[in-house]
Amino acid sequence: MNTAVPRTNRDPDPLSKILQDSGVRPDSAVRVTGKDGLAPLIWLCRHGFENVAYVRQGQGAPRDPGDVLLILHNTAPDELERLLNDRPPVRQGGLIIVRTPAPPTGARNDPVHHILERAGYAVERCIPRRTHEVHVARRRARTDDRKAA
Repeated sequence: MNTAVPRTNRDPDPLSKILQDSGVRPDSAVRVTGKDGLAPLIWLCRHGFENVAYVRQGQGAPRDPGDVLLILHNTAPDELERLLNDRPPVRQGGLIIVRTPAPPTGARNDPVHHILERAGYAVERCIPRRTHEVHVARRRARTDDRKAA
């Protein structure tokens, strides 16, 4: 699947703008993970988000998927793939907002988009910066779930 994702260099990337543009509300179940998770966790609490939690990834991690998962440290593609293969970190229709290193210069396709799409997410927005990108992706309904409905 090779869908065009809007990329603009002048988009502001403050967390509040990204969350607002993505439809995240103060009562959304926001989960934060990663080694730099404490700062966004505190920021969210100070900005009126009521249902915020830090989640540990991997074996023994809580299995309560939230509405939004923030991964705001520079997440390598292989690390993101492991995280997504472990279990779905957000409910269907939920968002992942993840920061990754910028793709290699001259790359035709962004490997992160491929990883997200293969894991069942539709990339809605990609905000490129000089050294990194921020991806906003929504978890799609699984095909077998749509048939059961």
